[in-house]
Amino acid sequence: MQPLSLDRTNPNAFILVSEGEFSDCLPNADQVWALNLDTKDTQLFSLSTTYGLKAKSMHVFPGFIYKNQNISKPDDFIKPPKVTCYNPSSVQIEANYGNHFELTFTCYLPEPDILTGGIQIRNLEEIPIEITAQLAAKLVPMGKGQPLHPEKSGLNHFLAGKTDALEPVLFMTGGPTAINNPFPALTIQLNIQSHQSQEVSWVLVSKETKTKGLDKARTMITNSWQGGFLANVKRAARQNIQIKTGNPDWDAAFLLAQIHARTHFVNCLRPENAYQFIKTRLPDQSNVNQDEPSATNALSNLELHHLCQVMMPGSVDLFADLLKKLIIEQSKIENSNPEENIFSGRRKTNGCPLLATTVLEVYEVTQNHAYLSDLFPFLSQFFRSWVSDQSSGDENAHIVWETASQLQIDTGLFTYDIWESFCKGLDISKSESPALYAMLYKEAKALYKISKILGERSQMRTFSRWQKELFKRLENCWHEEEGAYSHQDIQTHLSPERELYFPSPINSHIEIKKRFTKPQRLQCHISTSDEHTRVCNVKINGLSIQGESVEEVFKSPEILWVMGRAHLTTNNVFTELTAISFDGLKPGDSFILETADFTQKDISCLLPLWAEAGSETHRQTLASSWLDSHKDAFFRGIPETWPGKGGLPENLPIMTNVLWNTLIIEGFVNQGKSDTAVNLFTNLMGAILHGLENYQGFYPLFDQKNGHPCGQRNAITGLVPLQLFLKIAGIKLFSPNKIAVWGNNPFPWPIEVHWQGLSFIKEGVHTSIIFPNGTTAYHDSGKPVMISSEMD
Repeated sequence: MQPLSLDRTNPNAFILVSEGEFSDCLPNADQVWALNLDTKDTQLFSLSTTYGLKAKSMHVFPGFIYKNQNISKPDDFIKPPKVTCYNPSSVQIEANYGNHFELTFTCYLPEPDILTGGIQIRNLEEIPIEITAQLAAKLVPMGKGQPLHPEKSGLNHFLAGKTDALEPVLFMTGGPTAINNPFPALTIQLNIQSHQSQEVSWVLVSKETKTKGLDKARTMITNSWQGGFLANVKRAARQNIQIKTGNPDWDAAFLLAQIHARTHFVNCLRPENAYQFIKTRLPDQSNVNQDEPSATNALSNLELHHLCQVMMPGSVDLFADLLKKLIIEQSKIENSNPEENIFSGRRKTNGCPLLATTVLEVYEVTQNHAYLSDLFPFLSQFFRSWVSDQSSGDENAHIVWETASQLQIDTGLFTYDIWESFCKGLDISKSESPALYAMLYKEAKALYKISKILGERSQMRTFSRWQKELFKRLENCWHEEEGAYSHQDIQTHLSPERELYFPSPINSHIEIKKRFTKPQRLQCHISTSDEHTRVCNVKINGLSIQGESVEEVFKSPEILWVMGRAHLTTNNVFTELTAISFDGLKPGDSFILETADFTQKDISCLLPLWAEAGSETHRQTLASSWLDSHKDAFFRGIPETWPGKGGLPENLPIMTNVLWNTLIIEGFVNQGKSDTAVNLFTNLMGAILHGLENYQGFYPLFDQKNGHPCGQRNAITGLVPLQLFLKIAGIKLFSPNKIAVWGNNPFPWPIEVHWQGLSFIKEGVHTSIIFPNGTTAYHDSGKPVMISSEMD
């Protein structure tokens, strides 16, 4: 396998942190750095941070003087800087100055507040050379502080500065001189013999006092940093699954995604908590307090499932520990109040029902029965929290989302959202969701398998019954004339056409007298003239499905206002609307009364493909008919939504959602449409690479119109789904000694994989494998097969 080689023209997203497997995290001193190769020619490259917003900026960068020439820009080098080694807490950069010398710059974070490494110069000439090596550091303090400047302690020259509560100290071996022009820097002259190398070590310590920093810097300089660096590289090599395709940028993105996933793990100071996961860890965010649940435990179930796509099986132990920890913590939150436990119908679980599915994926790799046994009670409880009303045997009980945010879809759920001006604020708990039925079906199927593995026969029967019930409910969401699954009213099980759209200024009482051809749930959208809230009541009168008079009243405490807008959804379904009344609104305020729209489709309506839920015929129809009618929308992946019968709001931004694309593209693979999956995945990778190459990060969302990335940089939900790529190619890794292959590799080039001594190539249906022990195997059929190094 070729070594890593990424320059400023390749995908770039280099974040450096103290890695949890090597160092404890200091909650209030977690210093995150970024490597920038594209410095606009002002520097060779730079490492930067804000010390958790304790400084406006801090930059560290090298420079060189050779034959009286200042060499400090990428274009000064024949071979500009390129990253040849990258892990969460270390990076190595190489550059080549023609036939004169080679540069190797190494950086390593052994502790959260220490940055160390070396500058190595190799003489390529036939005669000795002299080079002046410089390491500059530029600090722009926050508040009262002092930029870095030269200081001296005894015979030692160093740089020191102050920002907020930190006093950074930069130290170097070899007896350097400290200068202040044009930048604060440590500079040293190196005399290097022909074809020999010389290296100086450096350390930047950023502690609360200069004395502590200087003492630690001297200790670090005395003790070689190379041992920790090499151990870090060796450990990472075991975790990183290296993939070689016909597109080097794809290969880089696969590797960067795996590394970035691990930058979010920290090792706690409290041993009982083991690893924690910090959701965002960037140079320009404030320090993370591990005692703050929103920072460390905010991973949703959907994000956990996506993280599984990225980390498995290379970091299976790390991921499995995190998954178990978060499941147990969710259970504690659920049961913290006996009056509101998981059997009360109050679902406080973290988003989508996906935990059993994710746990089963871990088990397929580890085959750890104890792991399953420990988690099965929690997984069963979480499932019942969604269907707890069913304990009485009531087959008409509702299974619904509580909020639209549970699905983690951005603007694609505009029908149900309340925050933007184009949103319609329909109460999602009044809607049957094919996505929720599909997820629960897959969860029931996973729980059935787990029950079978554990020998829980009564539980097997329970989850088998639930598969049948959820299958039936999902099938009731099928619309034959549209060839699609659809949202529908939870009471009528219909998605009726709009029969009422009534905009009007506010009056105290308005007679309407509208009879509907089908029972309709109603929505009232109120807009104030000054964007302020109102203390008001709204009353709607009409006839129920049974033909009885019904009066529905919305009182002020239950009306939620956002920027002078409120969206009300009736609890009742009406066959006739007679009047609407308002109390507490002002002249100039207005409203729109309309029938609720359940017809608008979004990407979640395609989820039965992923869950393999519903009838095979309907899934095949869905995959084919939807593809045929929306091909033009694929150029950046599957959009979150698309024009329906009512059209889309004029100012609605349509997004490509990496997380949901991962699920649905896998659904097309499940339906045997690998060629379609390749096209969709290729388009999605184009968007992801655009974010890496032009915005130096992974992003969860991309504007379908202009491709601009949106959302949190380096979010988990923006990482490349490595396992999806392998599944499209008909490959599943279990361990370095065990893989499964099937079908045809539909990509236009062979796929080469290297991991812990395992090497294999798949081209078409042909697979050639070399296991770590030297055993070779070949497979020349599209039929599914499990191949192990222990096979005869």
